[in-house]
Amino acid sequence: MVYCIGAAKAGTTWLHQTLNKHPETHFQHTKEIHYFDSRDWPKAKRLQRAKYTPKHRAKMVMSPLKYLHHRAYARALFAARADHRAYKKFILRGAGSAKVVGDFTPAYAALGTNDFATMAGIFPRTHFLYLLRDPVDRAWSNMRMLYYRHNATKQIDMAKMDNMLSRLMAGEMQYLDRRGNYAQTIDSVAQAGLTDSLKIAFYENLFEQTTMDEIHDFIGVTARNVDTQKRIFAGVDSPLPDHIRAALMERYASQYRAIADLVGALPQRWQNHSKG
Repeated sequence: MVYCIGAAKAGTTWLHQTLNKHPETHFQHTKEIHYFDSRDWPKAKRLQRAKYTPKHRAKMVMSPLKYLHHRAYARALFAARADHRAYKKFILRGAGSAKVVGDFTPAYAALGTNDFATMAGIFPRTHFLYLLRDPVDRAWSNMRMLYYRHNATKQIDMAKMDNMLSRLMAGEMQYLDRRGNYAQTIDSVAQAGLTDSLKIAFYENLFEQTTMDEIHDFIGVTARNVDTQKRIFAGVDSPLPDHIRAALMERYASQYRAIADLVGALPQRWQNHSKG
């Protein structure tokens, strides 16, 4: 079992699709399963997430396979907190003889030690993949994604982005901060005794065959060539204004230091920002 626990906007969708093409893997159609972070979600939100509301079921009448998929997914999301059998059954659904199955949910990066320990205990062998992206670039990409989610324009309104930045710097966007607290996530995994089961890779090096060879080896599948040129959900190219760059560098300075202490040499993009 491989869990890709983030980070958001760090290539997890590309990696999911790339690994899913490997003949020795099997992933469910739903990429971000949100099982471990949905325990306290309202019922309506979990039904919507599983696409198992009456509205969705009516649409799936003519697609039995899709209906069965989402029914199994809903059962997993509504299982008792301590009972993970429905989740395990959903993950293994259709896996056949595949060597590796998985759950790619970047939101898991905000989980704690007990959650990671629970995740590791469901399957006999568990691997954790954690993709890190330059903190400033990741935050800017996430900010742009949030902007476009609520604004149907290609041209960014910088006044709105400045307002979002102000909220972030005031600690009002904990969602974004938690997703970028790499050091805390790594520490939580370590506190669960899972350091040997964790593979850290950098977004800046992800689209290279040597990196993918390392990931193939880590999760236990045969190395094979991948399409390193393809990109998934590439955002609209928007230059990062200097004042936002400076603010984000200040906000995430501790992350550059922490990751350098943990892994040593950083990609050049990280070094440029960490040096100011």
